[in-house]
Amino acid sequence: MTELSISEVAERAGVSARMLRHYDKLGLFRPTRVSGNGYRWYDRRSLPRLHRIVALRRAGLGLEAIAEIVTDEESELEALRRHLVGLRAERDRIDSLIESIAGLIDELDRVGSEVPGRARFEREKEAFAQRLEQRFGPEAGAALRDDPLDPLTDADVAHTTAVMRQLLTRFADLMNGGHAPDSASVRALVRQHHDLTTRYWSADLASYRRLGALLESDPLQCGITGAVDPGLPAWIARAIEAYVDRREPLN
Repeated sequence: MTELSISEVAERAGVSARMLRHYDKLGLFRPTRVSGNGYRWYDRRSLPRLHRIVALRRAGLGLEAIAEIVTDEESELEALRRHLVGLRAERDRIDSLIESIAGLIDELDRVGSEVPGRARFEREKEAFAQRLEQRFGPEAGAALRDDPLDPLTDADVAHTTAVMRQLLTRFADLMNGGHAPDSASVRALVRQHHDLTTRYWSADLASYRRLGALLESDPLQCGITGAVDPGLPAWIARAIEAYVDRREPLN
């Protein structure tokens, strides 16, 4: 039996010795023996298993899925098929986000980056009102236009924008922390978002629900929210939906 040291195996497989020790810890690829001084030695005949593990890892499979594959010859094809479905779904999500951000760029180009804060705010508001009309009818756009924004100064707009950005960041922290969209901590933050929104738009709960849906479908809104985290638009939309469900009276 020809044995190879851990460094020789790592070099042949194109991985680090640290990764080989990790594979050993997980039971994916164990050394043939460990000498008295702690050195790991591998049988040359075990290398095909390692090459298979490395190839599956580079294909994007997780270590748990790889562990199932290398212990069950029948599962590899099905696991790769499932992985391909997941990759295609992720590609579609990224394509949608790219389209949304491209739409945001076009929108900002039309608005004009040289426009002062309040004037730019008004133009973005008008563009959003037009999209509301296209989707929900003239009443939705009128409700946004009729709100009294005259008291707002450039400083007010900057402050409101900063507060909204902070809210989005806190939403992302909760999402990435594993909080469900309908959890109590998320509902409390949605309440703050709702309060901030209704300062400038006299929207009832049904309108607020539709606003949540627009976070996914409207290029400008999706681009702004998705810039914080790509998964945030859909997650906040679910959080707003859950918030409204709890507050709307039952029929």
